[in-house]
Parts: sequence; structure tokens; C-alpha cells
Amino acid sequence: MKLEHPVIAQLVERRTVVEMAAILSSSELINTAQLAYLAISVDFLFSMFHWTKQRQSCTQWNVLNESREKSPIDRLSCLTISTSAQPVSQSLALLVCLLGRPAMTILWAGVLLKERLLLTHWARISARLPQLDQTSLKITMAAHFWIIGWVTFYQQGNSHSIATLDFYAGLVGMTEFNYYICGSLVAVYTFAGPLFWHIQFHSRANSIFPRRQNERDRLMLAHFSYGMLIWPVSIYSFVCIILRHHLFVWSVFAPKLVYLAFITAFMTPVYAISFLVQLF
Repeated sequence: MKLEHPVIAQLVERRTVVEMAAILSSSELINTAQLAYLAISVDFLFSMFHWTKQRQSCTQWNVLNESREKSPIDRLSCLTISTSAQPVSQSLALLVCLLGRPAMTILWAGVLLKERLLLTHWARISARLPQLDQTSLKITMAAHFWIIGWVTFYQQGNSHSIATLDFYAGLVGMTEFNYYICGSLVAVYTFAGPLFWHIQFHSRANSIFPRRQNERDRLMLAHFSYGMLIWPVSIYSFVCIILRHHLFVWSVFAPKLVYLAFITAFMTPVYAISFLVQLF
């Protein structure tokens, strides 16, 4: 057990040194990547300011027209205004394209197109059904986006094996290796799919379902979301305990448990912040 941490650190360092040498060989590439980081940051700030003003305008429109029944055209118009710019998700997609291989640009272009089509689909469904069905629709939409988030995770080339981690993503624009910065970039790049679709669910659902939820509905959605996050970890923990003497427990089940444990620790604060924002 004492050799476990040094061995893992040595394996990670040996793998990153080879990629780091190739990246650091050209200072021009590093400067270009750092300029791209700056451009993404500036784009995020301007998009956040513009999106906040549009969302406030749409919220005032909903309050003024709350007494009358909204037509599907009115709801779709407000939906287009309030969701025309999603700074967090758009900046995340740009960051993933910067950190990933060139093929990731094509993948995430398809992800953005898919999200836009699903947005229109769920908006039309919400406009046709009565207000009383919005809670069940929101839970169904949460499950839908949760599944697509993990589909995107596997589309990026990830699996249950730690060998599929792309350490190259943590070295883009870096002049020296740093465990915290490189580890954060690798984590964001690896779990960008579930993170992106979770952000999109909360931002889009609040626009598709403008009616303010009561305490019971919010708790129901929170319990469902946390359940979808925790039950895979519970199942794999039980499997690892039962099959602890199995030949492939450390090559198949344990790495998958590490992935799920990390995504649980990574997404729990994101879920908490999302639900706290909805309270105010």
C-alpha cells in the first residue's frame, strides 16, 4: 500500500513527460494556446453580461403576462430571447475544443446542434401540455439530458479504463507541469459531457418551464437528480464488494468505480449550486 501512490505518480509523470516534451518544443504553440484561453475568458464575460440582460427582460415579460395564458408562439419567442446565449456552456464547449484533439471540434459541433434540436423539441412539448404536467416533464427532461451527457462522455473516447484518460488536455498552453492546474484541465475535459448537459438542463428547463416551482416540486427534482448521480456508485460499490476475489475486479470494476466516485465528487457541488440558484 505504501508503494501505491509513488507508483501511480511515477506512471503519470512518465506518460506526461513524453507529451510535455513535444508540446514545450514550440513556444509559438504555447503562446497561441494562452491567447486562446484569454479569448475564451473575454468571450465568457461579454456573453454573461449580454445573457443576463436578456434573461432579466424575459423574466419581466413572464411576470407581466403571468395572468394570461401564453400561446406556443409567445413561449417560443421568450425562449429564444432568454436562451440565445449560454455563456457557461458555450465557453465550456470552446474550452473542450481547445484542450482536445482536432476531431473533438467536429464532435462538439454535433453536440451543440443536438442540444439545439432537443431544445426546440422540449419547448414544443411543454407548450402543448398543461401547466400541471410540468414537474413530471422536467424530471423526464432531466433523465433525458443525463443519458445524453454520458453518451457524450463515451463519444469523447472515454471508458472505464484509466488508460483512456487524455493527459494531453492538461498540457495545452502550459510552460511547466503543475498537478493542480493540469489535473483540473484533465478533469474538466474528461467530464465535459455530463457537465455540459447538466448546465444545459437547468438553463433550458427554467426557460421552457417558466412557472415557478413550489417547495415540493423542487425537492422532488433535487432528489431525482441526486439519485441519478449516486445510484451508479452504490451499485458498483456493491459489485466490487461481492466480487472482491474476482480475477478482473482491479482491471474492470475498480477503475469504473474510481470514475463514478470522481464524477460524484465533481458534480455534487455543481448540483448544489444549481439548486441554490433556483431558490432565489
